[in-house]
Amino acid sequence: MKRLSAAVLLSVLGLPAHATPLAQATPPATAIPPANSTAARIWVSHRGNDSGFCGPAEAPCRSLQFAHDKVSNGGEVVVLDGGSYGAVQITKPISIVNEGAGVATVGAPAGGTAVTIDTTGAVVLRGLHIDGGANGSWGVYMKGGRSLEISNCSIEKMVQSAVVVEVKNDVAFTIRDTDISLSGSALVTAAAANMYGLIERVNIANTWSAVLLYGGGPGYVANVTARDVSIAHSQADGFMTFGPELFIFDSRVVVDHMAGAGNVIGVHAHGGKIHLANTTITGADAGVSIEAGGVVDSAGDNVLVGNVKDVVGGTLGVLPKQ
Repeated sequence: MKRLSAAVLLSVLGLPAHATPLAQATPPATAIPPANSTAARIWVSHRGNDSGFCGPAEAPCRSLQFAHDKVSNGGEVVVLDGGSYGAVQITKPISIVNEGAGVATVGAPAGGTAVTIDTTGAVVLRGLHIDGGANGSWGVYMKGGRSLEISNCSIEKMVQSAVVVEVKNDVAFTIRDTDISLSGSALVTAAAANMYGLIERVNIANTWSAVLLYGGGPGYVANVTARDVSIAHSQADGFMTFGPELFIFDSRVVVDHMAGAGNVIGVHAHGGKIHLANTTITGADAGVSIEAGGVVDSAGDNVLVGNVKDVVGGTLGVLPKQ
């Protein structure tokens, strides 16, 4: 039998003359993500590796900082397992989340900050253990940003403050379901524009001062709501406002005048206005202190007990029932 040429055979099979025989076909190459590319979601693990190709769950990065640098604006860094992930400087709107994968520690270096935020967008921190190791200065320090949400976190052992919100633009912050302890202060705000804050289901223990609110001014609105907040063993002020309007509901303030500097105050209105409802204040040199034009209105259902003096510097106003 006469052997057909390759060209004739291809013609019989209905293939173009330039087609490659199947036995010689080259399989498609496996797609490899380019090094140093960004993605909407980046994973980190204590077994990960900071390389240009890290990021997927099967090849996670090692540090939060490397993951932050790779994730796209508005993206999410996800913790895969427990471990120590180093400090992080956030310069873009992102979320860093740990949904119960283990204790994910963000450590503050000596004299430094665990989480520094300087961006123009929104930042979310969830499920993190932020630790100063007794020589780190700040836990979360927000220098710029539109909003900050801290939830299901623990922050401890900061020489200065656990959380600082010090921005020049309008800002909103939420701290929810979080424990703060063994720090100079739990929260300090110093917003230079409009500020709205919510502190909800937060436990604060063994701080020098707990919540110190600065901010607001002519033409600006600054108000913070504290709901179901427990302050235990503060050695100076429980809540203190130097201007922002503060709403305190369903909370407990147990300060420690025996361990303090002799002027321990539960709730302190220094030029600001405080609305107080269903809250217990005990253990203070002054349960409520009013000065510098400050105002404290009470709903009439608060408990002031076990203080050297319950109210100093003025009288409580009446907060209408809602």
